Amino acid sequence: MIEGNPNGGLTFCIAALIVSLTSIFCAIVIRKKKSLKNTLLLALLSIVLFDSCTGIASYTAYNYDFPYAVKFFVCYLSKYIYYATHFLMMPVLLYYIIVVCGILHLFSKRFRVAFAIPMVVLETVLFSNPMTQLAFTAQSDLVFHRGPVVYAAYILSAFYFILCVLLLVRYWKSINHLKKGAMVYFLSLAIMGVIIQMLFPTITCELLCESIGLMGIMIILEKDDDRVDSGTGLYNRMALLQDIKNYIDLNRSFRTICVRIENADAYINITGYADFDSIIKQISKYLFDVADKYDVYISGAACFYILCLDENESESNKLAYAIRDRFDRGWLLDDNQMNINALIMCAGTPDMFGSEEDILMLSEAHIEDTGKNLLIDHDLDFLLRKIEVEKAIVRGMNENYFKVKYRPIFDKSGNKVCGAEALLNLDDAVLGVISFSEFMGVAEKSGFAEEIENRMIGSILRFTGELLEENPDCINFIMVHTVSDKVISKELVGVVREYAKQYNVDLSKIALDINDNVLYVETDSVDYVIERLSEDGVRIFMGNYKNDSMGVRYDMLSGFNGVIVNIKHFMETTGGSKRGIILKNRMDMLRQINKTVVVSGVDSFEYYDKMKDIYADYILGDYLSPAVSKIEFVEIAKAGRV
Repeated sequence: MIEGNPNGGLTFCIAALIVSLTSIFCAIVIRKKKSLKNTLLLALLSIVLFDSCTGIASYTAYNYDFPYAVKFFVCYLSKYIYYATHFLMMPVLLYYIIVVCGILHLFSKRFRVAFAIPMVVLETVLFSNPMTQLAFTAQSDLVFHRGPVVYAAYILSAFYFILCVLLLVRYWKSINHLKKGAMVYFLSLAIMGVIIQMLFPTITCELLCESIGLMGIMIILEKDDDRVDSGTGLYNRMALLQDIKNYIDLNRSFRTICVRIENADAYINITGYADFDSIIKQISKYLFDVADKYDVYISGAACFYILCLDENESESNKLAYAIRDRFDRGWLLDDNQMNINALIMCAGTPDMFGSEEDILMLSEAHIEDTGKNLLIDHDLDFLLRKIEVEKAIVRGMNENYFKVKYRPIFDKSGNKVCGAEALLNLDDAVLGVISFSEFMGVAEKSGFAEEIENRMIGSILRFTGELLEENPDCINFIMVHTVSDKVISKELVGVVREYAKQYNVDLSKIALDINDNVLYVETDSVDYVIERLSEDGVRIFMGNYKNDSMGVRYDMLSGFNGVIVNIKHFMETTGGSKRGIILKNRMDMLRQINKTVVVSGVDSFEYYDKMKDIYADYILGDYLSPAVSKIEFVEIAKAGRV
């Protein structure tokens, strides 16, 4: 609201009223659940809306032929209400930013009260304005002048704003830098309107700038389509990974409930995709409703997560029991009840799980059937084996228990050896042979993944250099796996180049397999690795291209020379009688976009026989040849066949 003559700002107030009212409507429509974040944003918009109404009332009273007493009363009351509400905007905005950044738990109640005390003092002085005249004064011609309290409020608001920006930049990790920049822009727009009106009282743009700024914030924060699964309306896997990482980085305690549908593929075979999808949507709606205070996520086709923030153990356990009881009653399918076998797991962070990898293991770890469909806290102690595996990794690095074996890669006929897949093995002196997936899951958490990758690359390139020095044309390439997404960094390029130079290796004879998970992670490092190693001649393959990777857009494959498809995994995890046709069509489409196709998992004659109908450039698997030592592979490469 303006200082000085109240005439002339009606247009600004009406515009601010329209913008804020529209923003309130949109914020209510697009919100999924009632939350503190949404409530605070609505409070900010409501303040702007209310202040716009006071401005319109003041301008109307001033310009119409009302008795002087009525004019004075309406204008004075409007100014009084305006300041009483507008002083609250910056504290509410600071509270909003704290909630958005997820750091409310870092501020004790005493600390929050301390932040609010200055504004409480200002509000108290404002309420005494009819007697003290410290906030504003009114002349007989309805011209209002600011008092020292208003300027103190401006200074305090600037302090709050600086805190907002610092918290936003320091703690908000769930959105990219572009959105952070947009947030700062819209906040600055609102503050700019305040500064302009403070310096030039006749330019009454404060409310309009604030309403536009809040609308921009509402669009950025409340509309999160990129985090939502389109089929169920729940948050997707990307959102789950982001939120878990943020909570752990911010040292927030939370409990995780994982609802994992066992044997989902069997249900698909029984009911078909459409009916199973209908059941998944029923389950999604139930979890969304029953966990009304928490965020619910879907990870994969049939696994759900609920993150219970800052809750005690009894509340989350009670919810887990309720979910278990609901699954015991079955789900409606075409007027019939269908029982769905679900495993519900519940545990806390950081009490039991200390990383996102541990939490995601709940959806992937093999769990023996014990007759229980609800596992809480110490029921999950089997995961403690990871500790022993970590010790085995340290022994393996210190005592050279890690060995690289080579599985021959054949042309499609299976008659000619064209290359090899390098496989890392750990045969521990205490635990014996440990599977790759098990020891790498621990290595990622423990920080050993990069060191293991570097050592493996050195061993492979040393062997490749020796092999090619004796017979340069004996193989087309050797496939090197990235053991973890975490090793894909700019340093990886330097490691490959250094070893290639040291062992005189032509990098066109090297292929790098990058897991398909990187397609869902927008990082500069991934793009850098692909671009730089491609320039050096390294062939880049997208590995782990399985049934749930089939939804990958083909434009996302532009940086890859080809893909690796595990036929065994695809056939075993894809339901329906037409899975062979689906796989054939996918391979034909990959051929049409000029991608080299390597089919792995050819572990039996059944899968080998299927290859005659499926496009592939190279094949490999235990049926053709198991992984062998480097000495054995040299003999195979020289002979050109097994």
